[in-house]
Amino acid sequence: MNHDPIQAVVAKASDYNLRLDASLRETGIVDIGLFTDFVSVQADPNASSVGWLEAKLHVLSERLSSGASLSLYDPPERALKIVSGQADLTDWAHRNFPVAKWRS
Repeated sequence: MNHDPIQAVVAKASDYNLRLDASLRETGIVDIGLFTDFVSVQADPNASSVGWLEAKLHVLSERLSSGASLSLYDPPERALKIVSGQADLTDWAHRNFPVAKWRS
């Protein structure tokens, strides 16, 4: 059993990110809950959290590259929007998370 609290937190975060990436690859869904997590990075950016957001956007881009679509939360519509092209993902990301210096 791991008795170092810092290592335990890092392991938990790593596990969460692996599961999140797998879910994004499998479903391509950014629901309001995950969208809110992404927005929190925009509201309080730091290098680590911005890098995390950029990594999640990259996973979504990879899914599009494989020919699958995405379901992304669209704040004006308050609903999920189907996205099937890189340009649409880029527009969505730049509109909602300009702190992320990301390109598809």
